[in-house]
Order: sequence, then C-alpha cells, then structure tokens
Amino acid sequence: LGTLDEAAYQSNLGLLLDARGELDHAQRAHERALALRRERLGPDHPECAHSLGNLGSIAAKRGDLQSAHAWHELALSVRQKALGELSADAARSQHNLALVERRLGALAAAKDHAARAIKTWEQTLGADHPD
Repeated sequence: LGTLDEAAYQSNLGLLLDARGELDHAQRAHERALALRRERLGPDHPECAHSLGNLGSIAAKRGDLQSAHAWHELALSVRQKALGELSADAARSQHNLALVERRLGALAAAKDHAARAIKTWEQTLGADHPD
C-alpha cells in the first residue's frame, strides 16, 4: 500500500512532468497521488483538493474545459468543506474556476468566481499581500 510520502512524490512528479509537457504521464502521477490521499486521508481532505486542482489544470492544458471545470469544482467543494469558504486555498479554486469559465465563454460565472477569490484573498491575506 502506498504512503503519504509516495502521494507527495507522485504529486511533485506530476508537476515536473506537467512542466515538461508530458501531460499523459503527469495525469497518471496526479491520479495516483489522489488515489493514495483518498485512501489514507479520506476524500474530503485538503490534500485531495490539491490533487483535484492539479488534474483540473492538466485537463485545461489539454483543452478539455468541461473536465477541467468539473475537477476545479470538486476541489473547491472539498476545500470549502474542510477549510471553510474563507480560506486562501478555496480562493485558489475560485480563481481556477474563473480561468476555465472565461475560456468557456461563461463570463458572468467567471466574473463571480474571480470576485469571490479576490475578496477572500483580501480578507485572509490582506490587501497588500503579494499573491
């Protein structure tokens, strides 16, 4: 059985492969990380949301925007459930959704998610935070 260290390794490997443009291998690494995290931590743990977001980013790079949107929605749901709606990580998912929705042409939804992300970041990190 895999460990959380292996999940972290798979996640980091997925990021490296993604950066190299090896999206098929990156996706498999992130899927493995997600499976290990779900098995060890449960499906509603914030580390699972991290893997879900990574899978959403890969889908978006492939142009599979419907899948990207679904992955990012699931990541947002997990983050909000685990960390609350006013967390910087939930704001990251809101931002990712806004980027995908903009590409889908769902501009009203994109504007809403972007505004919520900014508001949350300002409330949690402060208006002067570099992120």
